[in-house]
Order: sequence, then structure tokens, then C-alpha cells
Amino acid sequence: MTSPFPTRRPDGSFDLHIVFETPEADRAEFQRWLSSWSEKNFAWKRVWTGGGREETEVLTFSEDFFAPPCLEKREKDEISVLLQVRPQAHWWKDWMVRLTQAICDAFPGITHSKFEST
Repeated sequence: MTSPFPTRRPDGSFDLHIVFETPEADRAEFQRWLSSWSEKNFAWKRVWTGGGREETEVLTFSEDFFAPPCLEKREKDEISVLLQVRPQAHWWKDWMVRLTQAICDAFPGITHSKFEST
């Protein structure tokens, strides 16, 4: 039997780790990029279309997370980004995918390897 994902604390919060493999990780450059991404993507205007109409919603990172994403120490050839998820988070998966794709686009030599939760 597998454990449920994510692994939540009693209050419903959890930590999400987005793990990447990279042969040459410049951690300082990666942290600068991550900080810049956080500032630029504090709010996300998402447009829904269908049925002949369009609807826009604004998602705010701080509504789903306690803090901006941060770089974690890992093995030599790994980088991990930590997201601290609030108990009432609704769009954490959407943000997770958005950030993962942005990292892969910004760093061509990087490979997403897994998501972990603690």
C-alpha cells in the first residue's frame, strides 16, 4: 500500500519538494532566479474560456503558501525547491506545475525527477 500524497500535518499543511537533477548546479544563480520568479509571479491572472465566454481569476501565491519557494540543499547533482503549503490551499498543484515548467524552461540542462512531500 502506498502512502497518500501529499503527507499532511495534523493541521492540514505540508511541505512540497520539487526535485531536479542537474549536472552543473550554480546554486547562487538558481536562488537569484527563484527569488526573481517569486517577485514576478506573486499573482497569476488565469483566463478560463469556454461556452462562448471568458472568465479571469487572480490567484495569489501567498493564499496557498506560507512563504516564497526556496532552494534546499540536496545531493551533489540535485536541486530541490521547497514549497510550504497552507492547510486551506486550493491551487497548490497548479502553482507546482507552473513553477516546475518555468524552472525547466529557464535552465535547459535541468531535469525534473520527482515531487516529494513531508
